[in-house]
Amino acid sequence: MITSKPRRASAPKQKTMTKPRKATAPKLNKEKVTVSIDAELLSLVDSFVRGADGAESRSSVFERSLRLWKRQARKERADAYYKENAAALNDPEWRAVTTESAGRIFEIEA
Repeated sequence: MITSKPRRASAPKQKTMTKPRKATAPKLNKEKVTVSIDAELLSLVDSFVRGADGAESRSSVFERSLRLWKRQARKERADAYYKENAAALNDPEWRAVTTESAGRIFEIEA
């Protein structure tokens, strides 16, 4: 004769509160780095992250900052280039070449 133990009634499972996950960008070719940074600047980053309610991370703040720095550096290089070559813009030969090229590009008769 086979007998089985009676099952005990289990208590209903309680729902546990979990922290919402931070929104993260897809990891596309990311590198992990270590940097030393001024404590005051890091404090500013951390304050910003805390105020972003999980929408930002330290990494995302640094990435965005580096992208802004890159854009600004590119603009400064372009400005320096055009400032350096401003005299060429007043050269009649250069003006004729660029006017002709622009005409072909935009199909305008000069």
